[in-house]
Amino acid sequence: MNKYLLLGMSVIGVVLMFAVFTGNPMDDFDHTGIVHDVRATSSGYTFIIDSSGGDVFKCFYRDEVEELGHYGISGNFSSDNSIFFVSAAKCFDKI
Repeated sequence: MNKYLLLGMSVIGVVLMFAVFTGNPMDDFDHTGIVHDVRATSSGYTFIIDSSGGDVFKCFYRDEVEELGHYGISGNFSSDNSIFFVSAAKCFDKI
């Protein structure tokens, strides 16, 4: 067997392993999207997120988020589904 063929196949194997086993950081969140209309409240911040799935909904989070930032958020909807209470948020613009 040609040594260059063996070396080439090894490199392809290593690249494929990285492609398959490297996780996407966006998969760790319930929703991802663009944040806008950020407003301060007495106990945190409200904002609107246009999710990558096409949904638009109002959110509440205790920490400030950046206007027009690309965020991943996790949390739960209120009982009437009128607002999403964010438990974790990460700005993908700062990765």
